[in-house]
Amino acid sequence: MAQLGKFEMYLIGEFLDDYRAGAMTRRTFTRRVAFIMGSMAAAGAVPEAKSPLSVREGATGLLTATVRFPSGGTDISGYLVRPVRLSFRSPI
Repeated sequence: MAQLGKFEMYLIGEFLDDYRAGAMTRRTFTRRVAFIMGSMAAAGAVPEAKSPLSVREGATGLLTATVRFPSGGTDISGYLVRPVRLSFRSPI
């Protein structure tokens, strides 16, 4: 991957601010960063790219975890949040 210049870093920072503020969807954020960085894989590696709707780790009454599963020769990861106690029987 090529080294990013000051202008590219500035744009990514601005896009990240807009995404965190809820002014940009994750899809738009990822697409714009991918265009600058040259690939979708690189765009997914932007640190601190959490949605403003994300639940903080260790929130009271919730179980939070990063989950990973294999898919097509690579690992897919996601952020799982669920109630500690379910009031109904989970189908899973």
